[in-house]
Amino acid sequence: KRDYELRRKFKEITDKTFTETDDGELLHGAAMNIQISLENTSDMNAAFEALESEKKFVYALEYFNEDAVKSLSEFFRNNGAPLVPIVPDALNAIGETAYLHLVNELLPMFDENSEVSVDKAVIERCDEEFKELFNSDVLLKKAAEFIKGNKGVFINA
Repeated sequence: KRDYELRRKFKEITDKTFTETDDGELLHGAAMNIQISLENTSDMNAAFEALESEKKFVYALEYFNEDAVKSLSEFFRNNGAPLVPIVPDALNAIGETAYLHLVNELLPMFDENSEVSVDKAVIERCDEEFKELFNSDVLLKKAAEFIKGNKGVFINA
């Protein structure tokens, strides 16, 4: 039901969208708008790669936020390229850097092209530290500021 509402409300993003949307919902809506455009392509990965970096960041942040509320490792377990490798840049772009060192520490363990082995003790430690530092509401607010600051990239109607 929530996805249906987001699809309906954010099918098109106008200048008015930024004044009518709560900061806590703007990331979800902008990401849904991107999702809709990606779904209409024959190759979602290629279409994603062709997006502006701001849109890539927002899309990745939506999935990061969704899974990270459970744990940092949950995000890595549930996602892969092309989202995972850009999350550090996306977090940096919105100024959400308090736990960036933990993201960077776990990233190689979940990268299929990396030689770094999965270390359960490190994952557990990072998840615990991350839980103390991560605040979804703060991420949503910073993401909303980023989206509003780059609204020309997101307006599509």
